[in-house]
Amino acid sequence: NSTGFWGTALEWARDSLDWIIWLIFKIAFFYIFLIFGGYLSLIALSPILAFLSEKTEEIVSGTKNPFNILQFTRDIIRAILIVVRNMTIQSLWVFLFFIISFLPVIGWVVSFFGNLIISSYFYGFSFMDYTNERRKLKLKESVLHIKENKGLATGLGLPFVLCFLVPFLGSIIASFIAVVSVVAATLCMIEKEKASTSPKELNA
Repeated sequence: NSTGFWGTALEWARDSLDWIIWLIFKIAFFYIFLIFGGYLSLIALSPILAFLSEKTEEIVSGTKNPFNILQFTRDIIRAILIVVRNMTIQSLWVFLFFIISFLPVIGWVVSFFGNLIISSYFYGFSFMDYTNERRKLKLKESVLHIKENKGLATGLGLPFVLCFLVPFLGSIIASFIAVVSVVAATLCMIEKEKASTSPKELNA
């Protein structure tokens, strides 16, 4: 009887361990996809997003710029480089939050919301940089400019990140949200430029 009991207990423990490992891998995959999945979408959509950002500014400004294939290509290459840069930096933050997550409860909360905010900021960064590229801002200048508007960048990226919380359809929904976010980012950047230049024009 004792042998049978221990055999049953061992089998139960093995099954439980298999289930726990399966669950951990599922959660880890979902967590990694939540953080980095959007970058694959941004790389794939970069030609469309670059085009939309440019066309949005044309409509708002009322001036039509002739299509420049070299500038358009530079926009796409820059967008991909920005994605790779942001993903690399975010990986360091993910590692930091992973260490913090070993703290019970508080660490879990800080890790989850920290990754959410960091992801939102870097995705928003990508949406805003299309306009900075057309302004001929160097990467370092764009980084400083977006840091000064980090709240806007985070707000623009948050809806995109939240899409990946939706099971199965998250990446599809995120693709549509990316289009809206780029248009919104372009409009916000234009409005900020108007707001910053209008006092100077009044004093002139």
